[in-house]
Amino acid sequence: FNGTGQRKKCALIIDDAKIIRKVFVRALTGMGFAVKQAENGLKGLLEMKTVMFDVVFCDFLMPLLDGLDCVQQYRDWEKSNRPFFKQHIIGISAHADNKDAERGLKVGMNNYMPKPISLKQLQEQVKCQDLIKATKELDKLATRADARAFCLFDNDVEITDEEHSLCASSDVESSQRHFTCLIAEGQSEVILTINRCVERKGWRVRIVRDGEDALRWMKMRNWDAIFIDDNLPRLSGHTCISTFRKWEAENRVARQRNIHMISSAFNEKNKRIPSGCDGVLGTHFTQDDIVSVLDSGAKFHKKPSLV
Repeated sequence: FNGTGQRKKCALIIDDAKIIRKVFVRALTGMGFAVKQAENGLKGLLEMKTVMFDVVFCDFLMPLLDGLDCVQQYRDWEKSNRPFFKQHIIGISAHADNKDAERGLKVGMNNYMPKPISLKQLQEQVKCQDLIKATKELDKLATRADARAFCLFDNDVEITDEEHSLCASSDVESSQRHFTCLIAEGQSEVILTINRCVERKGWRVRIVRDGEDALRWMKMRNWDAIFIDDNLPRLSGHTCISTFRKWEAENRVARQRNIHMISSAFNEKNKRIPSGCDGVLGTHFTQDDIVSVLDSGAKFHKKPSLV
């Protein structure tokens, strides 16, 4: 940043739903903020490392990196790289319960707001004493040589064409969230059956054929649904999930949901769900079984409009 002119109040909205970002941009711009956007936790993390914001609004459930992991990783980075300013972060979610909200505060969120969020509620947050204090602190830091590089100034702020349209338009456009599914299966006919159901739902899909690849892709992001065969080569489905859960406990905050194992051992007499899984399908599953799993994932991550 050039660091010329007055420091500009700046907010960041991290949310994968475009319509949510749109409403926040319009509302916060009207309150005098320059607003930056990130459509997933990974981009949000990069934005927070680049700029010191007056306030950050961060969704809980997002692709690539969810809100809890995003905030936790940022707080760890902040301690070592920017100890002179603690970023004010407000968690937002339509699905998080009290326990999730507590976890958000534990990993470093300053506050939590359940969706839908009204304009009045947003205005109250912007006027709260903690945020006013953060703004005053940033105004002082903007005069320091070691901190002003992380501040936004009047001549630095460039509103993109997308942000211009978001602020100017009064139309509320629908935005479909792209759900994601990982299929770890070695048999082509099984892959085709599951993939057909996934594509009919309009989901994005990643197909792998062995356990080591499955483990690698499970670590890359939170998926809306995972189907994994127990008889995968190189690493069995059971071992893959067990290894992943151990890794997850040490490296993530949010638990991967909706993992379903496909196992020949599952039948009417044996309906035990393997450890680490959320469900299990027998090898003679139906398309309705697959659709049920997908609907469960979509229902959990469905985001209502912000009012």
